[in-house]
Amino acid sequence: MPVYIRKGPADIPEPPDSSHGDDEELFLSDPDQLQDQLPQPFRMIDKVLDRLVDRAWDFISQRETVRVTEQAIKTIPVMQVSGDVKLPVRTNCVACSEDGRYIFLGHPHGLSVMAQPQGITTSSSSSPYCVPVWQEDQVEITSLHITCLGEMVYLLASLDDMGVARLFAYYSETSHLIKVMNETDDLNQRSVCVKFELSRGGDYGAATISCNGCQCLEVYRFPKDSWLKELSQHAPGVGDTGKLSPVAMLMKIKPPKPHTGSTMKSPFEVLQKTEDGNVIGSGQNHLISSRQWEDQDAVFKSVYRKYMVTNPSNTTDPEDRPSCVTSHFLLPGGLFPVLGGVKPQTGGVAVAVCLWWSGRHNLLQYLLCKAPKDKPDPEPKPDALWPNAQEILCSAVSSCTRHITLGLVTGLVTVWDRHLGLPLSVVSVEADSVFSSIIFVDYWPSTATEDALLSQGPNHSSTLVHLLVTCKSGACHLVDAGRGLDSHNVTQLSERPSDPGCFPSLYNFLSPICQTIRSRLFPLPL
Repeated sequence: MPVYIRKGPADIPEPPDSSHGDDEELFLSDPDQLQDQLPQPFRMIDKVLDRLVDRAWDFISQRETVRVTEQAIKTIPVMQVSGDVKLPVRTNCVACSEDGRYIFLGHPHGLSVMAQPQGITTSSSSSPYCVPVWQEDQVEITSLHITCLGEMVYLLASLDDMGVARLFAYYSETSHLIKVMNETDDLNQRSVCVKFELSRGGDYGAATISCNGCQCLEVYRFPKDSWLKELSQHAPGVGDTGKLSPVAMLMKIKPPKPHTGSTMKSPFEVLQKTEDGNVIGSGQNHLISSRQWEDQDAVFKSVYRKYMVTNPSNTTDPEDRPSCVTSHFLLPGGLFPVLGGVKPQTGGVAVAVCLWWSGRHNLLQYLLCKAPKDKPDPEPKPDALWPNAQEILCSAVSSCTRHITLGLVTGLVTVWDRHLGLPLSVVSVEADSVFSSIIFVDYWPSTATEDALLSQGPNHSSTLVHLLVTCKSGACHLVDAGRGLDSHNVTQLSERPSDPGCFPSLYNFLSPICQTIRSRLFPLPL
């Protein structure tokens, strides 16, 4: 019989050697051993990728270190007060003369001047003094514009809180009231002056007059030479009204009428409607019929329908909105000899005024060097027209008046070159809101450098302008514009403030920005 013998319990296996697990962890932790196990060419590709990633991380870390170091070193200069002058009354506006000798102040009771015998300095030994030069009760001066009429002779344009514009001459510590520009006997029919500016040198003046919800621009020609002779013969003391030569109005520019269809049949009939046989830029004497205007408008809207920006909240017709005007005086240069056949004056005398109306696309230009007339033209026509694709919001003119820049509603900045009569550059600024202002920040180290650049002609490749564009939201952009598609750059200097009540002011915002721009454009010491 078979005998079954039961075996004992099975042997428990011993735990594996711990050294084997250590080898696996060492194998996984050592990339070189793992790479050695990869076949070629994957082993080489893996090593190349690792080196590229290491170099990229090293480059990023170095740039971050440099950026942090530069931010730690960069400090905004803080100007300490070197001295103070106690003013007698509350000051509303301040204007400084071009030679730095005088500072004129407007206050609730007239005008005051702050001066020193040798010009304004910061020395404590000779502190400036403030003295009243023209006083009148219930006249609060809110705006001042000053220019040098001659040596130690200054011309002042003032504006008070009631919209009354006054013209003063200051000579030999005496103020002369020349004229009240919008003075009328009937106060109910008096027009309100919104802005009163002078051309460089005091040859012309422009007053923006508002009446019945519409603005017009009145341009005046000043008898500069006669005033200088009369002031030199005037005895020191308080100036009287009407003692100097009167001011003559050169032209009164009203908002242009919209273009309508022409009823003229031939070019000969068009030339007969003009005074000098020149129809360049007038825009009124043309042969385009009303049907052609309607067809052109329909084609434009059908082609660019998706690009046209519409605002449902703004239901006011552009023709019904108040039309405001912005003007700038222009110095000699550009295409003036071609327009009108009149040789412009030389030197620093203004030869034209350019202006634009709110809600319009065109920049208009009027010559000032025309033959004087007994009566101003009731409807003067522009001598040149600079068209733009969109509505103009703000404008600025360079110090030499060679370049004119315009800020448009769609975030476009257009820079016109007057020497060529063509746009220098068109730059798109990605702004979070519409433009509020635009200024030139160009700065030449010396006059010799400027003359050397301008002598190389208008086609000089170094023609580059720098603009400071601010938005209504508080954001600020620096625009470098030049000739060519790749010659422009836009740098955002500040973003929209998080607190709506913390918008940047002129003193705590523009001053450090201009210092930064100057150090960026001209790194060498001046």
